[in-house]
Amino acid sequence: MTIAVLAVQGAFIEHEKKLEKLGATCIELRKAEDLKQHYDGLVLPGGESTVQGKLLKELGMYDTLKSQIESGMPVLATCAGMILLAEKIEGGEAGHLQTMPVTVKRNAYGRQLGSFHTEADISNGTIVANEKDAAIYNNGYTTINANVTHTGTGTNSFYAILNHGDMVINGGNISGSKLSGSSLIENGYYNYAASSPTSGYVPGVNKEFPTLTINGGSFADGLITVKTDEGGITVINDGTFSNKNICIESWNDTTINGGQFTGAGNESVFYAGKYNSHTDGTLKIKGGKFTGSSLIASGDAYTGQANVTIESADLSRVDRLFSNSTSTKKPTVTIAETSTQPQTTSQEFITDITWDDENSANRPGLAKFKEMLTVVDDNGNPLTANIELAEDPNNASVTIVKYTVNYDKYNADGTEAAAPNANLTIDNDKLNAAGYEAVNPDSPFILSPKPQEPTDTIEPTEPSKPTKDNKTDIKLNSAEGQKAPQTGVTSNAPLYTLLAAGAVGGACVAAWAIKRKTAK
Repeated sequence: MTIAVLAVQGAFIEHEKKLEKLGATCIELRKAEDLKQHYDGLVLPGGESTVQGKLLKELGMYDTLKSQIESGMPVLATCAGMILLAEKIEGGEAGHLQTMPVTVKRNAYGRQLGSFHTEADISNGTIVANEKDAAIYNNGYTTINANVTHTGTGTNSFYAILNHGDMVINGGNISGSKLSGSSLIENGYYNYAASSPTSGYVPGVNKEFPTLTINGGSFADGLITVKTDEGGITVINDGTFSNKNICIESWNDTTINGGQFTGAGNESVFYAGKYNSHTDGTLKIKGGKFTGSSLIASGDAYTGQANVTIESADLSRVDRLFSNSTSTKKPTVTIAETSTQPQTTSQEFITDITWDDENSANRPGLAKFKEMLTVVDDNGNPLTANIELAEDPNNASVTIVKYTVNYDKYNADGTEAAAPNANLTIDNDKLNAAGYEAVNPDSPFILSPKPQEPTDTIEPTEPSKPTKDNKTDIKLNSAEGQKAPQTGVTSNAPLYTLLAAGAVGGACVAAWAIKRKTAK
């Protein structure tokens, strides 16, 4: 049996869990397209009937749902759900679906669980929390579009907003005065089993699975900016979030559909963990833009049990996926193929070529020499690289070759990719056509002139054996400039031999020297 649960607001999660325990399959009705699915019965959950009724019309669900009920669809309606069905509502309020011939009277304060008391200072339109209490503590249903701050400076200064019911934040500036102490917003329970309703779930007082939906606003600082704690379910659709510590922490269930998230310090943008039966350790990233030194924290004992899925996100301004790439305690991360273009990073290599000759006019021009060069990996596969050549302004005998290799930051499984080994190679055909030959000396650190026997006819030197595709590592000798022709000479090609000098000053820097041929 398939039961549809209206899930635009209210206690839909609680109904779904009870129905699933009874063996039913549940689907959620969140938008008009969902009503096209097949289901055998309908549940209208408790919550805020005015909000639910308004959303049914705004989402284009009202007419279809009303028609289905009038056509005989079995319905279970709880609290606010009954108000939706009622033909009349006392107090002059307009009805909603009006499919049940009853008259109802609303609780004057909304849901009974929504009746609560708290104290807060209001200064210049801002709700200010004190040292021990949250500025807003919700056990019922609350919609916020206001400025909220916490000025506490204690070691554990409590939250600016504490949600143990249903909360929607549509805007405002929510901020804390310090980066330590407590999180800015907590959705869920610090200790689910605690007897105090400010810390744990107490049946009849607060909600079994608190929900927090953020549709906009600016959120800054706190130990954690937004924390989804035990039992909490958080959905972030938009807003800006920043913290020198972690922006979003998910112990239970957090979904990111949009927004801008900035890790301003050395901490990661997100933390996901799981440590007991009331924490699911789920983080779903379906959209948003992210900036920071790393996206997800790693290294904690709890992170290895968490599950992170990335379906679509702009990660171009995140340096790396994990805060500690070598840690074995990382959340499981799945990156869907539908994600935005993968992040790329680059590695820069610099090579100095020293020309040991007196006739620079015989050297190939920079543009011509660049056409001979290719960057490959250890297997000979071409790498995406940008090659730049320039003359050393301080030494006319030196040409500087800089090549930057681009590669994906992450592998398909979400692990960080290692930087590839990049080898500069030369096309022997083009090199020979320019009057040069490439050699691979046994020791690239030994630079010695290549001897030449004087003869009546200049015999060409034996070219080095190409490695793959007529390319070889650039370990080059260049010969001296144009010599006076001798008997039998049939070519005017300069007789330079290029000799490689080995890597110096680190793995990404090498020097190449061009030595003049000498005769014995």
